[in-house]
Amino acid sequence: MPRAQLKMAETLGVIFVFLILVIFGFMFYAKFQRATFKTVLQEEQEKRSVEVAQRAFSLPELQCAANNIMIDNCIDILKLEALSRMLQADSALQLIYYDSFESSRIVVKQLYPARQEWKLYERTTNSSGSLFTPLPVSLYDPVAKRYNMGVVEVTYYP
Repeated sequence: MPRAQLKMAETLGVIFVFLILVIFGFMFYAKFQRATFKTVLQEEQEKRSVEVAQRAFSLPELQCAANNIMIDNCIDILKLEALSRMLQADSALQLIYYDSFESSRIVVKQLYPARQEWKLYERTTNSSGSLFTPLPVSLYDPVAKRYNMGVVEVTYYP
């Protein structure tokens, strides 16, 4: 083999090895980016789930008030029952809350002294996963004038 052909074959061999290394590097980078994207997507979905839970928790329609001053972490049971009945009866009214709650299920549960449950909102999707966010809350019973212990459970469907 002439010397020029040998140099040409050597150069092509180096280029071939270099291309193989570049392809493996690109494949590794793509796999790393995909894993990072999944992590960022999961974090974003968890963030939206917490935002929906906070919106449900702080609805002005449900807030307790004493002397026109809002009480933190408190839901009025009579207001809760009324809003729950209205939302269950009128699906058009649920559309108003869709911007705030998106695809989720919101249930308020009284844990003490007696167990009771109110389904506030439910609009689910056929997505494979869901994110569950419980928030402790004080439930004010204006008839008995006492505070009960409860939890707002938000299941978010991304």
